[in-house]
Amino acid sequence: RTVYGLVASVLHLNQVVFDSTSNVLNSPGLDGPSSVPEDSTGELGHACRLMGWDASAVATALTSRSITVSGKVITKPQTVSEATDRRDALVKLTYSQLFLWLVR
Repeated sequence: RTVYGLVASVLHLNQVVFDSTSNVLNSPGLDGPSSVPEDSTGELGHACRLMGWDASAVATALTSRSITVSGKVITKPQTVSEATDRRDALVKLTYSQLFLWLVR
């Protein structure tokens, strides 16, 4: 049952898409800060429930990056392509760890 939950979580997480909250200078070549649109929150929520994760924390982790400089935490929003890369890395890592566990 756990293996099926992990596989289902990976499949749901892979369906999460991101929207640009604003287009930088309204230029089509640049994308602004990303967010999880309403139609993807269900997929994200379902994947996170299966994994036992907090959906809002995962959404924040995928769409922003925190940097600590001189003791101050600076949060930088990610573009849609960066958020997509972060999602893909999380999916790949989860699936990879599941595969390694199955092989052992």
